[in-house]
Amino acid sequence: MDSVDVTLDGFLLRIARKFARSDADDPEAAAAADFLENIKSVRVRNFTFDEDGAYSKSDVDSVRKQLSSPGWSALVQVHRNVPQEDVDVYVNMDGDKVKGLAVIASEPREFTIVNIVGSIDVDKIGRLEGQFGIPQLSQNQ
Repeated sequence: MDSVDVTLDGFLLRIARKFARSDADDPEAAAAADFLENIKSVRVRNFTFDEDGAYSKSDVDSVRKQLSSPGWSALVQVHRNVPQEDVDVYVNMDGDKVKGLAVIASEPREFTIVNIVGSIDVDKIGRLEGQFGIPQLSQNQ
């Protein structure tokens, strides 16, 4: 099994914003800088396994259960058989403002959790789809 755990908060998040802003000619970097402006923390955990079935459905369900606490709501659930993959997107709302976002993506040999805390503009996050561990949700891949 391989695992990657990336946490950006405080000082590291300020550095990430600065680097993203420094490449004004790159539209992806500009979108990242714009998105990160009001973010307090980003955490991405990714696990890649050597064989199918190395983690159980209950492992994924335990993460989903944590996101059933007050304030969190399921926003999107995508379940595909071919290729086999599940993506769940949850939001934490405070009135009409998004204060947190969580993405759970699972495939037979890979399991990824993304947790973003801060004021989130949903239109801006759409521009980051398929980057930084954020799964590609649209059909145009």
